[in-house]
Amino acid sequence: MCALSEFPVTARFISDAERIAEIDRIKDNRTGFEDRKFKKEQFVEAMLDLETWLLFLFAVTSNSPNGGLTTVSIDG
Repeated sequence: MCALSEFPVTARFISDAERIAEIDRIKDNRTGFEDRKFKKEQFVEAMLDLETWLLFLFAVTSNSPNGGLTTVSIDG
């Protein structure tokens, strides 16, 4: 059984040519590799984004009744 790697750079089962092609594909897609560092600028940008707040509002309003209905439900 072969464990899959998260990144083409660390994948042991592909050749160097395949690795370069995969990295070029990621560059073309402009998706990049995962970066686990917290960036204050990105946090501020997310907090100022209207779509973030609309998603938050949707989640709160759609899930709030669920908690009350589950807690007060009467077994019939």
